Amino acid sequence: ELGTADRIRVAVRVAERGSAKWFSVGEIKSKDNDYTEAAVIRHRTLIGDHARRMFPAEVLAIDNLEFGYTTDKDDDSEKCEWKVVGRVEAMPADIDKMIGFRGFPDLTGFYSSSGKAATGNTKQDSFAKMKNKGITGITALEVHD
Repeated sequence: ELGTADRIRVAVRVAERGSAKWFSVGEIKSKDNDYTEAAVIRHRTLIGDHARRMFPAEVLAIDNLEFGYTTDKDDDSEKCEWKVVGRVEAMPADIDKMIGFRGFPDLTGFYSSSGKAATGNTKQDSFAKMKNKGITGITALEVHD
């Protein structure tokens, strides 16, 4: 259903600091491109969390965020015209089946399996590859006597 929908870039900016800088974090799709604002509003928690992972120094957990989207094709976030989402009065009951969000991979490529990361071969589509990188077990939570 979303296969023919346009990919619309979403971004956040920190509201308190009066910053005009938008941090592009992913893409949303909606059925027939009719629910763009609803998609951003519905996925704002995912979008905000992903922004904090991608830009940990710029987007802090305590920051109040503004969410926006653009239909511009330019990859440079600073050149795009961003539309701040407000409030949607009525969302369809089955809105979750009509929308989707996909976050961009972070610059290290740790979350990426798409090959879009900025550095190196970062495909992590199997346990063996993760094991080779030393990502095994839950060692951070182990208790030692």
